[in-house]
Amino acid sequence: MATYTVKRGDTFSAIARRFGVSLAALKAANPQIGARPGGFDRIFPGDVINIPAHGGPQPVPTQPNWRWCNKCQGLFFGGRLAESDCPAGGRHADPAQSRSGNYSLPHNAPNSPDRQEGWRWCNKCQGLYFGPGVAGSSCPAGGTHAPQAQSGSGNYSLFHNAPTSPDRQEGWRWCNKCQGLYFGPGVAGSSCPASGTHAPQAQSGSGNYSLPHQAA
Repeated sequence: MATYTVKRGDTFSAIARRFGVSLAALKAANPQIGARPGGFDRIFPGDVINIPAHGGPQPVPTQPNWRWCNKCQGLFFGGRLAESDCPAGGRHADPAQSRSGNYSLPHNAPNSPDRQEGWRWCNKCQGLYFGPGVAGSSCPAGGTHAPQAQSGSGNYSLFHNAPTSPDRQEGWRWCNKCQGLYFGPGVAGSSCPASGTHAPQAQSGSGNYSLPHQAA
């Protein structure tokens, strides 16, 4: 039986709709939740919910610990903070300083019309960039971002112009100057490794990327 880990804002009925199962079937598969004080009306981030096997969409495999850097507005892999390079100088901001939430990116996941594939991790700077644009990319560690054959990166697929969801943060944008991903509302204070700020959406034509997110 598949499982799903509850995120902030989830309800039992919303989880049932997400996975295409009836509310009654979802409750029947999770007696451990119903037995608690408050029952199915009180679930908490971190609770593990059983999803009946006959359900529709299955949980998407994700990789957690991606973080927002408040210095450059980019996204980087927090598990290797000490090895990172920030275009604003030095290392990316420690989450304890930036107060970044925890972003979990779909990783080696099945194809979906709601997600854009081909995003890659760069082992030189720890950032995320759009793989098909690697030849024209700029890495803060120098040169272009590391191609997949060098970094061994998996295939990240990001929700792109997808319906809104309470467990995702919208407003992330692709920069056509460096090929990286940055938080759009912070573009004026951003730093791009290709020079200046990241390209605003009106210049790059970027779609709206939304990332699964748990607030700090």
